[in-house]
Amino acid sequence: MKIFSSLLIAAVLFLAGCDTGFDPVSETQKTELKKPSAQSFGSGNSIINYEIIPLPARSPIFLDSVFAITKTILGVLGGQIILDRSYISNRGKLVTMLVNLVIPPHSFSGQRDITLKIDRGFAIVHCTPQMNFNIPLNLIQTFTGLDLENYQTEDIDFVFIKKNGLIEEVERTSITVIKPLGILTVLNAKLNHFSIYGWVRKSE
Repeated sequence: MKIFSSLLIAAVLFLAGCDTGFDPVSETQKTELKKPSAQSFGSGNSIINYEIIPLPARSPIFLDSVFAITKTILGVLGGQIILDRSYISNRGKLVTMLVNLVIPPHSFSGQRDITLKIDRGFAIVHCTPQMNFNIPLNLIQTFTGLDLENYQTEDIDFVFIKKNGLIEEVERTSITVIKPLGILTVLNAKLNHFSIYGWVRKSE
C-alpha cells in the first residue's frame, strides 16, 4: 500500500512541476480540531469565510491509528522529516498522506525533537514544538483520495491556521488540485514558524 502511495504521489509531483497554472500549539495541547462553520481570513477589512477540508472517515481497522513522526534535529546541520501514511476509508477508498519537511542548516539553534502529526479528521498537519526559524523550512504536503466533488478548484487554498481561528496564505511554489482523484498538493511551502498547516475551502 505504501508503495502504491509513493508512486501515486510521485506522479502528482511530476504533474505539479508541469503546471503553470492557530498560532503554534503546545505539545500538550489536544491536536484535533473542530470544524469551523465560518471564520475570518486575513486582517483589516478583508473577511473571507472558510471551512477546513475533511478527511474521509476511516474504516474500523484504522480508527485507532495515529499518523505521526518525531525526529531529533540538530539546528546547525538541519535535516529532513518524511511522514508517509495511508488508510482505507469506510467506503473502501485508499487515502494517502505525505508530508516532506526539509530543514535547512542554521534554521534554529540547539537540538529539538520535531513532531509532525496528521489531524484525525481534517486535511491538515500539526507541527510542534513552538518554534520560529532563522531560515524558512520547505514543505511538500500531499493528500490523495479526498472527497472533492463538491468543491470548486479556485476556492481551495493551502494556509496556516492560528489558534484564534484566523488563517493566512503560505508562500509556496505551487498548489495542485485534481478533483477526480481527490488530490491536493503544495510544493515548497515556506514555513517561518510551526503552526497548523493544511487545506481549506474559502468563500465570500
